[in-house]
Amino acid sequence: MKNIYKICLVLLIGLSIVGCDQKGEGSIESGASGSGGETADENIITGSLLEDAQNGQPFASGIDNFTIASSDDGVALVIANTDNKLYAIDIPSNPADAAANTITSSVANIHTAIQAVYGSVPNFENMYTNPISKEVYILVSGGASKAIMVVKNNGTNITQLDLSAVNYVQMSYSNTNFYWVSDLTYGDGTLFVSLNDGADGSKAVAKITAPFTHNATTTEKHTAMFKSNLSGGYETSAALDKMVYGNVGSSKRLMGVTSCAPGYSFATSDLTGTGVLNITEYFYFLGDMPKKVFSVTTNSKTYLMLLHGLGADGKVGRVDEKYLDGSQTDVNANAKGTSEDFWSLGASDITRYDDMKMIAHLSSSQFLAIDASNVLKPVNY
Repeated sequence: MKNIYKICLVLLIGLSIVGCDQKGEGSIESGASGSGGETADENIITGSLLEDAQNGQPFASGIDNFTIASSDDGVALVIANTDNKLYAIDIPSNPADAAANTITSSVANIHTAIQAVYGSVPNFENMYTNPISKEVYILVSGGASKAIMVVKNNGTNITQLDLSAVNYVQMSYSNTNFYWVSDLTYGDGTLFVSLNDGADGSKAVAKITAPFTHNATTTEKHTAMFKSNLSGGYETSAALDKMVYGNVGSSKRLMGVTSCAPGYSFATSDLTGTGVLNITEYFYFLGDMPKKVFSVTTNSKTYLMLLHGLGADGKVGRVDEKYLDGSQTDVNANAKGTSEDFWSLGASDITRYDDMKMIAHLSSSQFLAIDASNVLKPVNY
């Protein structure tokens, strides 16, 4: 009897072990490949930049502008909407998709492909590349409202970003008079927003650190930009029209170009304390409006890439690091009219690319462009 009992006990334990093993192998998440207990979605990176995330449609109003925030374990689109709020939208991103999504060759007639989805002839307002999955996000206007288009598979798959059921957080400005966003940028774990005050016309830079928490508020620092094309002094009403974060040597900086078109660069550490931050003009592009800026580090130097002018004849300039690192004197601190137009300088100061409609960072060796013929393509630096 004792031997029979022992045999039964061994069989029972064995069945329990098998049962546990079967449960572990069978507990594969939805979308799993079923091979070796791994899942098809196991490489997807998601969620790390949001805290206390909500699920649903984040807003019903329109999109004003957007930027992309990313870390090694998360990607979010940060959208400034037309109701004076910021929304960080989680974007699940799979590095395994990068090879297929990367724009490696010219994609002709990108405007007609987008029009087929968007429903109207698109104007290209902004563009970013997902650093993990290499999807391309293009903000377009021309229809009833702006929309973000998602370009995958080397330009062969184009959809409109669906915001009906996403994970998101909402953020606000501590000063409710801020209502118009000139630009947004992300770096060093922080979102920076160039703002315009609707009450008195003053300008500021807001900031908030990641992870972005639902219902959090930004802090703001008012700014005054030196404008050689206006009074030849610091203007509190001068917006930082286009702004981007960049590492210049060991310095963490915000840099960009203002209207008509003085350029600037300053340390992010300057956005502390009270009072107004005076921002130096370090370079100047004669006339017209900046449309897009981004920074790139290549060959051990950091450059500012600028899309300047509107329409099909936009010019792209690559501004040298020496105008971004704070080492220059205030080259335009004299009276109006003494500024040097950077388009006329040599290649050691600026490299020029013509006939572009929109640009975005792609890699340390190439940037992404939509040219005057509506071709989406990589361009070598």
